[in-house]
Amino acid sequence: MRWISVGNDGSVRILTYGEGVNRSWYGISGGTMGQINTTLGPGIFTNLGIRNQVGVRNSLMNGQRK
Repeated sequence: MRWISVGNDGSVRILTYGEGVNRSWYGISGGTMGQINTTLGPGIFTNLGIRNQVGVRNSLMNGQRK
């Protein structure tokens, strides 16, 4: 999971939290999770990265307008 944090001083941070990969999850075997992560992971994280970049840019631009 990734999210953006903007401090009161205008500082912007991208935070990342994860529990690991390739382990059993809600009855799905670790091997299957590994295949899912390998197949879907790059697209998911590329999309999240783009959204984070846009969010940071917007936050910085809004801070300049104050």
